[in-house]
Amino acid sequence: MNELWRKWRCRLFHVHVKNHSIGAAIRSVPKNMNKTDWEWLRVGERNSKNRCRVKMPQRTGSKPFRQIKYDMGGKSGNPPSFEQFWFETHKSGNILDKSKTEGKYDMIKKTIQENPDMEVFDVIESCFGPQNKGRVASYGGSVKPNDIKGRSTKPIGT
Repeated sequence: MNELWRKWRCRLFHVHVKNHSIGAAIRSVPKNMNKTDWEWLRVGERNSKNRCRVKMPQRTGSKPFRQIKYDMGGKSGNPPSFEQFWFETHKSGNILDKSKTEGKYDMIKKTIQENPDMEVFDVIESCFGPQNKGRVASYGGSVKPNDIKGRSTKPIGT
């Protein structure tokens, strides 16, 4: 069933969406389908376009940030520094592939080098601006500002 679903959506995409403007694609409702169902199916395309607009994409796929931290040393009680964690979640291969991403990484490194005793939250606010929307930049949607306030930028044991 999964394969049939994917092939059906792929065929609809190639016939009605690809190489058409968004307005034309919405108006091009396939036969035997109502407009509401067609608009619902097109949400995936809209999400793809939104992901293309991300200026500093994270490159971890569906792997949660907490799992990455655990794998980087958290399991032994020695989690990575914020600088290491940020690089690990934004690299492609072993490099940062967008100039804005490289610039932000350089800003993080410089801030930490100039203020080695600065807390992680203060580094984030210094580099990304105020964090007051119920989430913290570079930590995913489940981490709130109060969850990381008071943490040092240094890895444990240094």
